[in-house]
Amino acid sequence: MLLVRLRPASPRLWLALVRLLVAPLGLVGLELLPPRGPVAGRPIGAPSGKASRSSLGLATAAGLDERPGEIPGLGPIGAAVARAAITAQHRGAAWRFAVVDTAGYLLLAGPLRRRPHSTSRAPAVRGGVVELHLTLAELQHHTTHPDPHLPGWAGVLAEITAAWADRDRLRRLLTAHPQARFARGQLADHIRIRDPHCIGPGCTRPARRSDLDHTREHGRGGRTLAANIGPACKRHHPDKDRGWTLDQPEPGIFVWISPLGRTYRTRGEPIRPDLPDPDPAPENTETTEVTEESAAQLDRRLRRWEQRILEPSVTRTPRPPPEPEQPRDDEPPPF
Repeated sequence: MLLVRLRPASPRLWLALVRLLVAPLGLVGLELLPPRGPVAGRPIGAPSGKASRSSLGLATAAGLDERPGEIPGLGPIGAAVARAAITAQHRGAAWRFAVVDTAGYLLLAGPLRRRPHSTSRAPAVRGGVVELHLTLAELQHHTTHPDPHLPGWAGVLAEITAAWADRDRLRRLLTAHPQARFARGQLADHIRIRDPHCIGPGCTRPARRSDLDHTREHGRGGRTLAANIGPACKRHHPDKDRGWTLDQPEPGIFVWISPLGRTYRTRGEPIRPDLPDPDPAPENTETTEVTEESAAQLDRRLRRWEQRILEPSVTRTPRPPPEPEQPRDDEPPPF
């Protein structure tokens, strides 16, 4: 018998091919060797350590509040899970910031080169994106009144503050290549942060899986600017060639007109939505005895119907089956 030793990048694929084509002959044996490189010793099928995009508030990342974060495609995640995710992405991911207004919509976004100080020994994850959100009021508050609970985030806050002070130059960078065929670099990042999902009516496909579409076609004079681009999925991108018209009266606000004349106004969801207000406290707090008495009354009232609903009546006797009809002598035969 011939013994074949393989060190493949995809052991399962080679194993399936050998079993399908060669192993039935009974002449070849197969032995899989562990792969070389940084993944050596990792069990077959174990996760490769790649990360996706994570977004959360800067105060949440610093442990000042417990607002939920978000992983696109999965939805909201708890604050502790979000903090653990960005801790693993401390060095291997691309970090970005987003300053939003009071309604949660984007004002300024950009890359982050600095990282918070971390002493965690969590296993590193390569790749992915970390987005830190904060309102302009929060940025101004942390700048003028440094929080003692943010000593490790001073460098990150200083970089965001410097970027906000230089916001006019950063916004000019978004208009640096208005004649380009495609939106790339900082402009593409700005669009995907401003509009997290497809701009089609009712569409929730993530912007990272959509095309950066010109509102006014590039071939008809449309410029590659933030006010003329929005993410459109494969379903809604070609709608302008199917009788629909699209306009962007303001950056991030899109107006669709269907072939039947119906108008649909779309806008991306807030990057940092407000949390709901807590429920008000009950007005009368001295209702312990009344509540217990009401519960007892409710229990007695429900038990009145329990006998009729759950148990059949003992007094009701079933009806006897009907007697079969006797054929009459004067009736003709059925055949």
